Amino acid sequence: MKVCIIALVSPNQGGMFHYSLEFVKAISKYCETLVVVPKESIDIYRNFQKVKVIPFTGNSRFKLFLFFLRIRKLVKKLKIDIIHDPIGPSKLFKPILGKVLLYKCAVVVTTIHDPTPHSGISLLRRILINIVTKINVFFSEGICVHDEEGKKTIMKLGCSKERVCVIHYAHSVFGENDKFIFTAPIVLFFGELRYNKGIDRLIKIADIVYKEIPQVKFVVAGNNKVIEQHSHKLRDIIKKAIRTMKEKEYFEVIDRYVSEDEAKEFFTKAALVVLPYRDATQSGIVGIAYAFSKPVVATKVGGLTEIIVHGETGFLAEENTEEEIAKYIIKLLRNPELCKKMGKNAYQLYKTELSWDNSVKKIVEFYKKLTN
Repeated sequence: MKVCIIALVSPNQGGMFHYSLEFVKAISKYCETLVVVPKESIDIYRNFQKVKVIPFTGNSRFKLFLFFLRIRKLVKKLKIDIIHDPIGPSKLFKPILGKVLLYKCAVVVTTIHDPTPHSGISLLRRILINIVTKINVFFSEGICVHDEEGKKTIMKLGCSKERVCVIHYAHSVFGENDKFIFTAPIVLFFGELRYNKGIDRLIKIADIVYKEIPQVKFVVAGNNKVIEQHSHKLRDIIKKAIRTMKEKEYFEVIDRYVSEDEAKEFFTKAALVVLPYRDATQSGIVGIAYAFSKPVVATKVGGLTEIIVHGETGFLAEENTEEEIAKYIIKLLRNPELCKKMGKNAYQLYKTELSWDNSVKKIVEFYKKLTN
């Protein structure tokens, strides 16, 4: 089967780039793969021997239009079976233009990471995302999502269940470690500093934990640019929370883009990873934690319930309160052997059900069903 992957996302764009990279790496084992990437990503994708790389070098929408017309001719010439956009509405303009111009010259599949926009973002951005999501569904024969709730949301937009594929996955882009290492009572919050991720809730959680375990250190590491996507009121709340955390001795805050080497170090040193989310669809952070044999303490929201096994790979705070989240963190920090046991279970889940190889096999079967 021949597949064209539209991965117009740059290395400095964090999680979405890592997702696309892992996806292309995995799918190339099963399909003849052509990947369309920005010029700054060329060398990275060329490391995959079975992947043919097509760089996009333009910086205007007109050049992008001409570029996709060229890709359309190439797709027809090579008799590509599937065009897959693994980015979807996460990047508003480029994927839509490509989808419209490539429509009907092959079977189009789109991955929609967040069928329902996160809480906290501005009203205008929420409206735009909803519109873009509907356009993506209309111009795609197949949709991939990462949780069952997401599937229900897509079906409400008029997509039949046969056209939707649920894929659970776990990142390994920062590496992996099958041995749990407890060096210190370090709690890691990793990823974009968004309101829906509960970044401001960490202060109360940490205060409760600190009273019981004075040696604790909360490491907050993530991109702060997404703060500007929020409403003015929530921007102030998040910025104030970050300032407050920086003033407390038991916090270490790295509010910028984090390199792969830094990320690897953070996950290696952490005793556990915390996700105090208010709402979510799914989270790539869980998979990264599992790859490093770390248990996760999270809230019982969205697709997190489908990949976190309560009491086995971590804990889910059903009541979604700071007190309950702190209780589970304290329980794990006071019992390194329990951390180790859960970390071992997490790594096993990462290597089996959540592995990219397992996920891509499902996607290939989905491709076959759509092309038949």
